[in-house]
Amino acid sequence: MDQRLAPHEKLDVHEYLAFKNVCATKAMAMSKLVKDPALKALLEDDLRMSQQHIREISGVLSNALQ
Repeated sequence: MDQRLAPHEKLDVHEYLAFKNVCATKAMAMSKLVKDPALKALLEDDLRMSQQHIREISGVLSNALQ
């Protein structure tokens, strides 16, 4: 299967990667500030999911640039 991305697709993926990095950063910062255990758990879950998405997106970009 062809893994190349068009230039506009690479830009879109880069923008999405930047967005997921902001999500992860915000979830990490907020989880340190909240006291409610349920909200803290939700933020920690969001952080784990964002980190997984960042790894997957980075892999897509890495494959597309080879």
